[in-house]
Amino acid sequence: MEGVEIAVAIICVLALVLLVINLLAYKRERSKRLLLTIVVFALFLVKGVVMSISIFTTSLDDVAENLVLYFAFDVVILLFLFFSILSPPKNRGKDSDSKDTEKGKT
Repeated sequence: MEGVEIAVAIICVLALVLLVINLLAYKRERSKRLLLTIVVFALFLVKGVVMSISIFTTSLDDVAENLVLYFAFDVVILLFLFFSILSPPKNRGKDSDSKDTEKGKT
């Protein structure tokens, strides 16, 4: 069972680090994509915390019974990740680029 505890701890730490990095990037960019990835990493962190609590408070058999909850987390996480990929990027500098190319043609 030590392997499971270590894996869950690694997932929690990695999710926390990526969440902080995304929060800092969102503070600078204000992008909808970054906001959705913040939700993804926050959900990974919540899932890791829930798994940690269930590992340390119940037996391994009870943890296996909670697989439906973990799969539900995974489905929601994957959907947010999918929508963050599909959301259109911010149009930074599009207006200035189009004006410069129009001036160059005439």
